[in-house]
This record gives sequence, structure tokens and C-alpha cells, in this order.
Amino acid sequence: MKTIVLAISMKDSKTIRTFIAIEISEELHKFFYNLYNDVCKIPANIKWINPDSIHLTLKFLGNIPKSQVEGVNISLQNSVKDSKKFNLLSSGKGAFPSIKKPRVFWVGLKEKESGALFRIHNMVEKEMEKIGFVREKRKYNPHLTVGRVRGPLNLELVTKNFMNFPVPGIEFSVDRVLVMKSELTPQGAVYSIQKTVDLS
Repeated sequence: MKTIVLAISMKDSKTIRTFIAIEISEELHKFFYNLYNDVCKIPANIKWINPDSIHLTLKFLGNIPKSQVEGVNISLQNSVKDSKKFNLLSSGKGAFPSIKKPRVFWVGLKEKESGALFRIHNMVEKEMEKIGFVREKRKYNPHLTVGRVRGPLNLELVTKNFMNFPVPGIEFSVDRVLVMKSELTPQGAVYSIQKTVDLS
């Protein structure tokens, strides 16, 4: 059972760092472990994302007051209340802003059914805008961030290995919405489910 996740990270006692995302399948998590075992063995100044934490971001909300969380929960419910289950498929990879000057390595996702993901993304933007969050002006580009470049050490070799590693077309279902709380620790983020909304 795959999910859309609203992940929340504690910055301090008064605000909560919040974003809305889709959780990927266990099979795709295993792919990232295999990718990292190949690419990450090269010494480099790159922050690789823990495969268990990789997700598809729908909207980043920033640090919000605790009192606003319930409003976000309600708006998220409104966003997906008429949405049906749909499938996503891993597809392609690359780097931002470019392969020649990589700052972020990513693996792409595409829809199995036409328009499902983009409709949900648009509704999330619309409902969050109603409660004060600025609508994203850039075109939505569904991708999974897998690593962030911190320095040039062996970057060319890492980029070559990353681009040569094949991405299989792993399909997975999105069938429910979760509200997640994430607390940052020295060992990484700790997640806990706060609310679940099933897709029809």
C-alpha cells in the first residue's frame, strides 16, 4: 500500500517544517540501495539521501505554526477527496541544473494513467493557497532526489557511474494519504504517522 505523505519536521517548539509528498514502494527503495552500493563506494563530497527516506515532493510548505497544522490537514483532505488510486513508474535519471554541472542527482517518475498525479498536485496547490501558502509558479517536475553535491571530489567519476546505472521501470500504486511527523535527529529523520486519508 503506497502513500502520499505530509512530512513534518520540528525546527523548534513553535513551528513545524512541513511538506507534502508521495512515498515510494519497497521495490524502489531496494533499487536505491543497489544504486548507492555501486555509486557511493566512490569517495566524494556528496550527501546521499537515505534510501528509506526518499519520496516524491508535491509541495513544500516551510516552517508553519503548530496551530496551522490542523488547517493543513483539512486542506489536504479537501485536495484528495475526489481522487482515485493511481500508479507511478520510475523512469530516467539526471541532475540539476545539468549533467555537466550537477548539484542534485535525481531519478524520474511518470504517471501510469494520464493526468492523475498532476491533478492531485494542482488540487494541493489550490487548497493550500486558500489557507495562505503561495502557489508554485514553476512547472511541476516529478522526480526523486537521491543526492546533493557538496564539493568537486571525484564528481566527474560519480556522475559517470550514476548515469551508467540502469533505472528499471518499477511500477507502484498510490492509494492513501498520510500526515507524517518527522523529527530530525543526529541519526536522521524519525517519522510517525499523524493522519491517514484513503484514496477511492
